[in-house]
Amino acid sequence: MPLGVFAELAETSEVDPLRRVRDVVAAVSAPTAGGRVLLVVDDAHLLDEQSALVIHQVVRQRRATVLLAVRHGETPPDAVSGLWKDQLLERLDLQPLSPEVTEQLAAAVLGGQIESSTATQLWRYTRGNVLYLRHLLDGERANERLTLRSGIWVWDGRPQVSAPLAELVQASIARQPESVLAVVDVLAVADRCVRACSPIRRCRGGRRRSPPTWTPIRRWRG
Repeated sequence: MPLGVFAELAETSEVDPLRRVRDVVAAVSAPTAGGRVLLVVDDAHLLDEQSALVIHQVVRQRRATVLLAVRHGETPPDAVSGLWKDQLLERLDLQPLSPEVTEQLAAAVLGGQIESSTATQLWRYTRGNVLYLRHLLDGERANERLTLRSGIWVWDGRPQVSAPLAELVQASIARQPESVLAVVDVLAVADRCVRACSPIRRCRGGRRRSPPTWTPIRRWRG
């Protein structure tokens, strides 16, 4: 939907798309009593072309301070990527959080101290990915596996992956090249089978058994 993000500001009776864009740019950047406008756009890679053009014009004309977030691995519209390519905005690539920073962020979100082994597990499952951490905290707290005890947050058991988190992981896997997906297939089945069988096992009588046959798991492609 053109100008979907700015649907409340777009004039539906205007048929000229460029005129609609100009009108939205003016409406978005209209000064307020508090001073300059701060425009924050999350998941900017999901913007339609006209909405992306609005953001581009707001930045180019310096009508507002703009902060954009684009998920790693996603391709934003040209009007968005052109902002840092043309040096209109500074690009900052965020790295995964360290275990220490992961613990600090989780404690800030939960509003209390986190038990040490719980902090270790949170980083183990998320590897410093802020989006994964957010969904993991929300899901485990909602299911009462992450609970507050004597002023300290404690996590019991293994996590149950929520639907939003599963979709994020599946989408991330689907973006990987075939060479990586082949390794994922093997690791997925090997994790369950490696303890039960080895590539070659000696049987009674000195005979050797053939290696097990691996069946690749199905991958979600989206």
